[in-house]
Amino acid sequence: MTRVIRLCCVGHGIHNWLMKDCLSQTRYVPYLLDKVQIIINKLRYCEHELEQEFLRSNEMINNDLLPAINKAGEITDADLASPYTDSEDLDAF
Repeated sequence: MTRVIRLCCVGHGIHNWLMKDCLSQTRYVPYLLDKVQIIINKLRYCEHELEQEFLRSNEMINNDLLPAINKAGEITDADLASPYTDSEDLDAF
């Protein structure tokens, strides 16, 4: 049992070493880390709202896309059914 490395203790030690000894000696890093932590906490709190907005925006995009596809299909069908041939198209043949 004494030879088992306790990873949580090692991780805690590295965390303390970085946060207390290394990063606190730098000028702006602790301030930036505090700001990042605030942002992460707010995003975690708003995660459900962000997911709902993402799903809603995807649904709106899909709803806008279907009429455009239908319109393109109607135009293609009308072109195929039309006996009229454009003279510029004949030059390409």
